[in-house]
Amino acid sequence: MFAFVRRPASRCLALLLALLFVFALLPSVSPPARAAAADVDEYEAAYLLVSAVRAGKSQISFTHVNDLDYYLVMDLFNAVYPIMFGLAKADFERPEATVTSLRLDVVEGAGWVDRAAEKAKAVAAAVLTPDMSDTRKIRALHDWLVLHCQYDHSATEADMLPFTAYGALVEGSAVCSGYANAMVLLLREAGIPVLRINGFAYTPDGIGHAWNAVLAEGAWLYVDATWDDSDAGSPRDTYFLVPEAVIAREHITEIPPYFRFLQYVSPARPDYAAALAERGLFKGMAAGDYQLDSLPDSAQGAEMKARLLGLNEDAPFALTHPFTDVPAWADAHLSFLFDRGLAKGTGGTTFSSSTGITLNDYLTFVLRAMGYKDDVDFTWAKASDFGKVLGLVTDDQLAAFTARPFSRADMVNITYAALSLPCADGQTLSDRLEQGVDSIAA
Repeated sequence: MFAFVRRPASRCLALLLALLFVFALLPSVSPPARAAAADVDEYEAAYLLVSAVRAGKSQISFTHVNDLDYYLVMDLFNAVYPIMFGLAKADFERPEATVTSLRLDVVEGAGWVDRAAEKAKAVAAAVLTPDMSDTRKIRALHDWLVLHCQYDHSATEADMLPFTAYGALVEGSAVCSGYANAMVLLLREAGIPVLRINGFAYTPDGIGHAWNAVLAEGAWLYVDATWDDSDAGSPRDTYFLVPEAVIAREHITEIPPYFRFLQYVSPARPDYAAALAERGLFKGMAAGDYQLDSLPDSAQGAEMKARLLGLNEDAPFALTHPFTDVPAWADAHLSFLFDRGLAKGTGGTTFSSSTGITLNDYLTFVLRAMGYKDDVDFTWAKASDFGKVLGLVTDDQLAAFTARPFSRADMVNITYAALSLPCADGQTLSDRLEQGVDSIAA
C-alpha cells in the first residue's frame, strides 16, 4: 500500500506548498516483476521520476539497497520540473534489496501547467531578440517577471495559486515559489540552463525560500526575482546573477546536490534546435515542438544523418531500402543512406528503427558526415574520445552520459557544435553542407 511522503512540519509554508502532498491511499498492489534500475540512489530516483513525467507517465519502480532520502528526491525533481505535486510510495521488501514504487500527481489547477508554459513562450518571444547575449536575455526575462508580478503577502496554506508559475506568469500574483518556478519556464524558453533552489532565508524566523541558479556566460550564478521585486515600480538587481558568496549571506541551502543532479539532466537548447530547423537539419514533432527531452530512436538518427549529408527532402526519391520496419516519414532518409551503403540494418529486411541510439552511435553519424573514417580516424567504441578532441562534446557532458541516456537535446547540441568545427578536409560542416549532396557523399 502506498504511503505519503511528507516534509517535517518545521519546513516553511512556501516550500511545503511547492511540494504539496494531497493523496488518497491507493489499494495494495503486487511488487513489480522487474525494477527499473539496480541499487538506485536519490539522484537516479529523481531522474527516473523526471523521465517518467516527461514521457507522460506518473509512476516508477526501482530497487535499492540503502535507505533513501525522499525529501532530497523531491527537491531534485522540483529543481528541474517546477510544478506543485504530490508523491506517494510503496515499499516491497525482498531478501537482497527493497523495491520501491513512487507515484506522482500534479495537484495544480486544471490547465495551469500548460497555460504557464504557453505564457512563458509568449513572453520570451516578445522580449528577446537573436542578438542578445545570455546575460541580456536573463535580464530581460527577470525584469519582465518583476514588473508583471506582485508578491502576495496574504497567501495562506489554502491558496495554491500564488505558489505556482501560473500564478506568477498568468495571474501576476505569487510568493517565492511562484517567482522561482516562473524563472525556470522563462529561461528554458531562452535556452539557458536553470535550476530552482529550495532553502531558507537568513532571517530571525528562518522562513523557507526559493530562488534560482542560472548558467550565465560560463558560470553558475544566482537570481532571486522575489527579492528583486520592488513596489517602487522598477526592478532591483541586488540578487541578479550574483555569485555564491553573495547569495549565501542571506540564503541558506545545500547547493552541491543540485549541481550534481545536472549530470542526470540534459540541458535543452530550443534556440539551437530552432537554428538547426531553419537550416533544414532538425524537425520537431509539431511546429516549434522539438521534444528535446525525449529519447531518439534509430529512425530519427538516420534522419539526422541523411540531413547532415545534405539530403534535399523536397526532391523526389525512389523507395530503394528493403526494410519493412521503417516508418513512412523515414523512407526518404533510409533510401538515401541505403543507396550510398550507409544503412545496413540489423537483418535482411529489418532496420530496428524503434531501437534507441547511444552517444557513440550519434557521434559516429556526425563524424562520418564530417568526413572522418571508421577504423582510420576513430572507432565506434572511441567515438566519444575523438568527439571530445574535436570539440563535439566536453568532459562534463561525457560524465553526464554515464548517468543518463542520450536524448534529442544531446543530438541538437552535438549537431549545432559540429557546424562550426573543422571536418577532415579542413572545411567546417556548415561549409560542406552548402556545397550539396554530391561533394559530401563522394
